Amino acid sequence: MACHHEAVAGKDEEAPEMTASVEAYRAYKQADEDALKLRFRARASLGATILRERRELGATQDQAAEKLGVVTEQVRRYERAYRSWQKEYPDEPLGD
Repeated sequence: MACHHEAVAGKDEEAPEMTASVEAYRAYKQADEDALKLRFRARASLGATILRERRELGATQDQAAEKLGVVTEQVRRYERAYRSWQKEYPDEPLGD
């Protein structure tokens, strides 16, 4: 039976530089952060739009939820995301 395994450095052996792998990992982590912020921005923008439209039309959160096909708690979360965005990124308006 053949035995396949990765080479494992001993305790006293120094790991190779692996510069390309380290850079690729940093790029991956940055992309992950960027994606999270992109989703946060979109959720906050939706929350801002819901709040604005509810004010303009005199709609309740329940009515907004019904129109969006979500539960009322989800509408609250969208609106909360907008408020959180304002606090966390006060210099980055959403265009609301």
